[in-house]
Amino acid sequence: MAGQEQQVRVSIPVSALKRAGIDRDDQLQLKVRNDALVLEKIKPRQPQWQQYLIIWPLLVAILSGLASYGYWWFQKVRPVPLTGAQSIGSLTIVAGVVTGAVLFVGFFLKTRNDPENRFSRHIYWRNFPVITIAFIMILAFALVGAFWVLELLFPDVIFDRFTSMLLLVLFTYFADAFMISAALTINARSLSTILTVVIVSGCVISMAANGQRRWWQHNLSFLGTHAAENAWQFNLTLIFSALLMVVLIDYLFVSLSRIYPRTWRTSTLRILLTLTAVDFGA
Repeated sequence: MAGQEQQVRVSIPVSALKRAGIDRDDQLQLKVRNDALVLEKIKPRQPQWQQYLIIWPLLVAILSGLASYGYWWFQKVRPVPLTGAQSIGSLTIVAGVVTGAVLFVGFFLKTRNDPENRFSRHIYWRNFPVITIAFIMILAFALVGAFWVLELLFPDVIFDRFTSMLLLVLFTYFADAFMISAALTINARSLSTILTVVIVSGCVISMAANGQRRWWQHNLSFLGTHAAENAWQFNLTLIFSALLMVVLIDYLFVSLSRIYPRTWRTSTLRILLTLTAVDFGA
């Protein structure tokens, strides 16, 4: 046909396919990305992801809700406050962080053993605790911030036990679904995003938590020094940011070593970048 586009046939060496983890029988698709042609393997649809993001979080959230209801009944907490001791917020934060951490570890180990997930297979076990702690920190900060906002919007609000259980199940479900989704889709881009989020959120929290009227002026001047009233938040932010940088550097050079031979230049660059990250967190 006159309107049919011309086809171009491309030959790819077998060695290049092996380096990319592609077999001859795999179906490939061509994409245009940043003015470049990117050839990648077509990933089969994974309907089990819907099961992972619905069944597992919902089941764990329901169990957490029943346990919380039993705790309130045993402690004779009635009605249940939204925030404070023995409240919906406190139990949701504990349940969400604990169950979310367990689910993240379990599903991350599952994806690491998946031959289709190339990123997780290139992560060494020495980097696994850092990644896990980073996601737990983000989840904890998100839950604390959410209930802090709710406390400002609805001060002194109380609920009966059943309604409190439903609210706890709802918040815990979204927390667990977030951690499972993060474990299933983690890659180098998401780690870079986490690094930025940890740095920005840590700086904001360390400045806002000092209680001064002009906190943006006070803590910006003394941030990271002994003169800051809440220096531990910022110092902890620097430490985890440095650890995430080490993880990204380690993953980057491990991936490059599979394509390019290791030379003294790349080894020196890796050492310098790692020392920069260590100095950043020291």
